[in-house]
Amino acid sequence: MLIINSAFFSMVRGVTWSVYRSFSYSTTKQQGYNRRRIVIPHDRDPISKFTYAWEWIYDDPSKIQQSQTYTDLRLMWANVLPMQGMFGEFLYQPDDSTNWATTQMTLATPDSNGNVELTHPIAGVAVEGIQELNGVLPTVYFNGVPQGSPTIYGPSTVAPYLGYVIGNASGKVVSVTFPAYYYRCAFTADNLDFEQWLQTYWLLKKFEFEQIRL
Repeated sequence: MLIINSAFFSMVRGVTWSVYRSFSYSTTKQQGYNRRRIVIPHDRDPISKFTYAWEWIYDDPSKIQQSQTYTDLRLMWANVLPMQGMFGEFLYQPDDSTNWATTQMTLATPDSNGNVELTHPIAGVAVEGIQELNGVLPTVYFNGVPQGSPTIYGPSTVAPYLGYVIGNASGKVVSVTFPAYYYRCAFTADNLDFEQWLQTYWLLKKFEFEQIRL
């Protein structure tokens, strides 16, 4: 699966410093009697959307990077075209995601079935379910004691949770240590528009994708 991270941006040089991230929710809004406002939220966690742009992308054989065989432009195409526009899914890890690693972070109180979701705080006021770990399962602690083989269910296999779920946690204080994680994403459009502005220089004004849920 394609991974868009710092290695991808090193491979395809020329990305701008302006990176846009937006949060969106889904809400049903109706107007009741006497214009009373009626709203129903459909999301617990926000959906993140990310937008990048490239000021220049090399298509010059004389500027091929030492570890590569093709120009930056050809490498970009080789990685993103197999996504088939909005159809394909890939993993995204922001450059600052190493700051997200947590050490013995306390999770919510387990539910009546002894399950608790693996989540990450957003600015201390919201949480999001983690659906894609960085190849490493978290270290789970029950009442401060690390568990050798905790029960961990994959994303969305335990309703109503969205991400990874820790089981057999009834009556325990659950905390976790885990490294950075990925967002599962897809492009927001079926087209990517490249512009050639010099003989071997191209630009890409909009490279947009959004988080998806399983």
